[in-house]
Amino acid sequence: LIIGLLEPSKGHIYIDGKDLKENIYNWHKIIGYIPQDIYLDDNTIEKNIAFEDEKKNISKKVLKKFIKICLLNQFISKLPKKLNTEIGNRGIRLSGGQIQRIGIARCLYRNPRVIIMDEATSSLDYKSEKEIVKSINNFKKGRTLITIAHRLSTIKNADKIYFLKSGKIIDSGNYNKLRKRHKEFFNNI
Repeated sequence: LIIGLLEPSKGHIYIDGKDLKENIYNWHKIIGYIPQDIYLDDNTIEKNIAFEDEKKNISKKVLKKFIKICLLNQFISKLPKKLNTEIGNRGIRLSGGQIQRIGIARCLYRNPRVIIMDEATSSLDYKSEKEIVKSINNFKKGRTLITIAHRLSTIKNADKIYFLKSGKIIDSGNYNKLRKRHKEFFNNI
């Protein structure tokens, strides 16, 4: 709903006081979306990160920055064709974690003002997730980051967390406040 791919069955979504439905084109220009299941084109790593940019417009400096942030530099450096390595249809030649890191790098490369992460780190090991989330938190200054997560480590440093149960918001606050008020939930994680 917040991305604008679905319309609400009732009510409206307002962003900065404007109805999303009436401002969808401008909204799509400023958001970046990182889904759990990343779509990769049958192309090179470089083109999958820079996705919409033409070869002549790809900023190597920006590309390198997000390759580093997403912990892809060591993996890419071992490939014979580096960034020009073909990854196969939907990334068949890559691991799930490598696919997710390319998807995260793609989103950040676009430099969005709003980043929406939907279980975006679920295929990463704990150490990689921790480093990437830390890097994204450093990158997010001046941006809005909306994260949907089951792993509490992903949202631990969020300014505000909405706690949902059976599809309804039952509480909100920061991590420590919610942990005190919902011990049974936090103890089962």
